[in-house]
Amino acid sequence: MKNDFVNPYKRSDASKNYVKIIDAAKKVFAVKGLETTIEDVAIEANVGVGSVYRRFSNKQQLVFAVSYEVLQEVFEEQERILHERFSADQMLIEIFACYARLSVIYGKIHEMILDILVSPDPIYEEFQCNIVSTADRIYDEIIRIGKESGRFVDEDPRLIKIILKNTISPQVVKQLAEITPIEHIAQKLAVLALHGIAKRS
Repeated sequence: MKNDFVNPYKRSDASKNYVKIIDAAKKVFAVKGLETTIEDVAIEANVGVGSVYRRFSNKQQLVFAVSYEVLQEVFEEQERILHERFSADQMLIEIFACYARLSVIYGKIHEMILDILVSPDPIYEEFQCNIVSTADRIYDEIIRIGKESGRFVDEDPRLIKIILKNTISPQVVKQLAEITPIEHIAQKLAVLALHGIAKRS
């Protein structure tokens, strides 16, 4: 399955400065979240503030670019998992675990992305659609493998996808983060999802 999730802020001829700025932004956003300023990123990247503004006209563009970069890493890892020789059960657990690792590695960036995904602000609509369409393709592949192997219940694949998507929806993750460490949530949700869609032996 081809990964079509593309960062629109990253040009094919991305310069070393772009890479420095994004790497610095990921470090700062991971700690400070949306409180991060352009100046914070410039200091971490050891470049002038003007260098950041030449690539990102405002902080919002930088937030989107960082979010795309981080999620692209997640989706590429999920693509790799889809090609491993895992059972459908283990594949789902590993796919969900990618989101948990996102929290462990990138801290407040995970919270920032969750906030964007649940926001009703139209400025986030394209980003939200890109995430949903990419996640849909990954779920479709897991469901295909699960049904072909006889591991998932004999139900309409659309129903199974609705269950999976709502099990680890941003709204659910944000609520659970109030009562359990966020890095443990994905594993717990994968197990709960499998109780609903896996055939009983």
